Amino acid sequence: MSALVTDVEVTPASLIPEKGLPKGLPGLGRIGQRYSPGLQRVAKRSVASLVAKFAEFGMEGLEVTPQDADITSFANWCDQETGNSVLLHYRAAPIVGGIVAVIPVDLVNQLVDIHFGGTGEADHRSDNFSPAERLFLNRFAEDFIPALTAPWSNLVKLESGINKISMEGNHAGLFKPHELVTVQPYKLQASTGDAMQITLLYPVSGLRAVPALTDADGISSSAAIDPVWYDSLNEAVMQVGMPLRTVFARPEISLEQLMSLKSGDVLPIFMPNRIPLSISGRLFAHGTVGESNNRVAVQIEEIEKGN
Repeated sequence: MSALVTDVEVTPASLIPEKGLPKGLPGLGRIGQRYSPGLQRVAKRSVASLVAKFAEFGMEGLEVTPQDADITSFANWCDQETGNSVLLHYRAAPIVGGIVAVIPVDLVNQLVDIHFGGTGEADHRSDNFSPAERLFLNRFAEDFIPALTAPWSNLVKLESGINKISMEGNHAGLFKPHELVTVQPYKLQASTGDAMQITLLYPVSGLRAVPALTDADGISSSAAIDPVWYDSLNEAVMQVGMPLRTVFARPEISLEQLMSLKSGDVLPIFMPNRIPLSISGRLFAHGTVGESNNRVAVQIEEIEKGN
């Protein structure tokens, strides 16, 4: 049997954007789903905040409805994002990676038109904002922060601020292409005109900092876990190598003795009755030295509490 080795560059499967894959992602996607019940509650609480915030900017009577959330890679979301939008990237500690608000350019134009005395029904739609319009957009982005943070108040206090405003479809630097994100859309319907949609993106890995999001009942259900995936993951974890280390003695000598050491010198070592065993630098157990099958061995006498 022989093997052929080539210089073809290989990308780990975990880093390949899942283009063409169904929305219900296996594996890592299922890990992200543990946060779905909590995010759904956040989405429902967001309605009042969003309605009030848009009313402050002149859009009275707006109806806001959360839509079904999805979990996908950021690269996949970018490929599917066909609308022209402004992306507001917020720091939202302790959520690592922050939150991205995706606002359609049409909606921004309506807000700009109302701000400068119009009715919000101007025919002109452009993403080439003037300096004055960009100043308004900066102000809107800043004032939008309470609408993002208020729904999280019963779970965690978010320390938020503007990180970046991206226009003209520039998504670079928001998230890594392979990074999983939860996509939470909201339908916006005014009394007149077509419905629009804003979207919030949350990095799945960053949500670990908010343990209150996890619905323990939801993820304990056998119907929510793929048994094949679970067994494969469990088997892989159980095969992970753990470095076991023991120290038989720690003799000490003076600096004078150290400087005078030469080849052939003998250092006396006094073996303790019990020796410690550690795993990855953490004390695991204590044991005694003996012999097994003509080899030096350690018999475990006591395992430390908590292990």
